[in-house]
Formats: sequence, structure tokens, C-alpha cells
Amino acid sequence: MKLIVDRCGWFALGGAVGGALLVSAGAARGDWPVVDRDIQADVIALDGKDSVAEVVRQDMGNTAGVAQPIRPDRGIVPELATKDRGYVLCGDLFKTGGFSVLYEPKIGDKPGLPTLALAEFGNENQWELRGLWKTQIDWVSEDKRCAGTGESYFPKETPHRPFILEDVVGDATPEVILAGAVLKYHQLSYLLKYDEKTHGLALLAQSMAKPVKVGKNVRLYQCSGNKATWQEWTFLGWEEDQLVERGAWYSEVPYNDEEPPFAKVTLPGKDGKREEYRINRVAANGPDERLIEVLKDGKPFAKVQVTWAHGKGGEAPELMEDAWIFERLTGLAREYFPERHAPEAAEKPKLDRLEDNAAVDVVEGAENEEVRRLFSEKK
Repeated sequence: MKLIVDRCGWFALGGAVGGALLVSAGAARGDWPVVDRDIQADVIALDGKDSVAEVVRQDMGNTAGVAQPIRPDRGIVPELATKDRGYVLCGDLFKTGGFSVLYEPKIGDKPGLPTLALAEFGNENQWELRGLWKTQIDWVSEDKRCAGTGESYFPKETPHRPFILEDVVGDATPEVILAGAVLKYHQLSYLLKYDEKTHGLALLAQSMAKPVKVGKNVRLYQCSGNKATWQEWTFLGWEEDQLVERGAWYSEVPYNDEEPPFAKVTLPGKDGKREEYRINRVAANGPDERLIEVLKDGKPFAKVQVTWAHGKGGEAPELMEDAWIFERLTGLAREYFPERHAPEAAEKPKLDRLEDNAAVDVVEGAENEEVRRLFSEKK
């Protein structure tokens, strides 16, 4: 697949199962939507015209033969790590009642050769090649742990499998999470979905951390790289066989120190337009008062004053405030506020409520019905 990159970093990707186009989401940076027609560049054609696919077909019996003798009962997915055949998952991988093998083809070391293959045991008791990819895959064995030191840029939590099965979208059918190329201290992850029509895999999303299921949503991550000046978490739900964006949280600490840190929430709007809320902190009166300024689409929208009960702010009052704003603007529970934990982790235990520790008052914009609905109503 073609990796889409701009000056800000890597985009997250999303698309419909069975569709040819994938939409890249750089939501908080205002470049939605972007469609790239070459996104499947790493998919190797199976129509017989590609000699590589034919070589894999001829070799397929060797790998499939490793799995076939241990054909499991339905629902059990054995994994094999063979010396000469690579890593293999076999069984009823996608709860179809059939038997499939997902594996690393081992047909040579030249660039451009396939790194991932999907084969299915067909109705005529023959193996059929269902998918072939040449995407870069980086992983380490169980006895190794690369911590991003020296010349190694592997992230601290380096995958010990090239791919795993996990139900991330919440439809009771597992997806494939593929360990992609290592960037500097970050690693790309790909989320692929079984397509019942083609019996192959369709790319749903790309992330700079393992896609995580939080509540009923999938969370993706992207950032500017090591010592990230900006980070973004995108939340998507599964509707009608596709990922649909619910919202995104973006935070930035500018390099130049001339601009203070800020955050953004972006939401899908009407007619494909984006709604963007920028959150700034401005000067307030005294250590127990904080003033939060909210801009909508670049225009003044609201100012919210937070007056903390003495000693109630704890060590991270901004965290409690940001989680409150996140919940109010996105409609997602504040337990899912992403800056509380590592990008690859799921939600943490329930966070203390801002309303229980401080008075929250709208001091500008209260005449706007949307402002009152978002910030004044009890939830």
C-alpha cells in the first residue's frame, strides 16, 4: 500500500470493505477528506499475470502442508513459528466455518517480494490463494526486546508477532493487525478486515500505534515523531461495513515557545465539512482560577472559567479540564480521553470529575444555544 505523508506526518486511513478507495484522515489539520487511488500499491495481483503470485501458488502447498495436518476444530486458531516457513496462523480465522492460513511467504530475499499471504482451503479440497501483499513488516522474536536505543528505532513495545487476530471494530469477527514498518521510535500498524465477497482482506486503517478498541469505537494514533510536538487520536465507529469517524483529539506543544500549547477537537459536520474547536488557555485571576477559550472554525465561540476548590486541583488540573472538554465536545466518555496513557493502551480507570472539584461557568458565549448545550447542561 502507498503510505501517504505530508509535512506534518502520517495520515490515518479508512475505507469500506470491498471498496477500491481508502480515505485518509488528517482531521485536526483540516485536510479532510483526502482520497488516494494508489493506496493498494502493495497488493500483488492474483490474476495470473504476476509471476510472483504464481511462485507463491507453487510454494503454497509447502506452507499449507505445515498447517493442514493439525487442522483444528472450529474456533481454535493455532499459531506456528517455523524455521523455514515463517510465522503461520491457521484455522477458522474469520469465523466463516472454513479453514484459512495467514502466513509469511518465504520465496526469497529480493526487494518487492511478498511478505504476507492468505490462503483458503476451498470446496474442492484444494488451496486457493486469496491475498498477497509486499508491505514491509517489522517484528522481533519472543526472546528479544528492542527499546529504541543505539541504532535501533524499534518502539519500546515491539511486536513479537508479524500479525495477530483481534476483534477491534466490535462485530464479533476478528480483524488482522499487521506490524508494519518502524519509523523513528514509532511503528506503523495496519488494520485489515476479512471480505466475505472476495474471501480476501481489505485495508481499513493505518495507525502509528496498535489500533485499540475503546468502548464501541476504534482509536487510531499519529504524531510528528520522536519528541512529538503534536499528537492526534482519531475515534471511529463501525457502521454498514465501514469505519465512520466520531471525532479526533489533537494536542500540540510548539517548538518555538512563542505560541503556548493548545488542543483541538475535530468532528464530522454536515455535507462532508469539518467542525474544528480549538482550546486555548488564557490568563486568569489567581492559582485557583483558570480560563479556557474555545474557538470554533477559527472564530470566538466561548470562554469557560474553572474555579477550583482550594487544593482540589491535584497534580494535573489541566488533565481533568481537558478530559471534561473532550467529553463535552466529542460526546465520548472522559474515561476514553487519550492523553492519560500510552497510545497503544486502552482506557484507564474512571477519572475524577471536574464538576466535583471545581465550579465551571460559561463567562462568554452563553447567549449561544450551542454553547449552553455543550458547556452548561449537566451530563
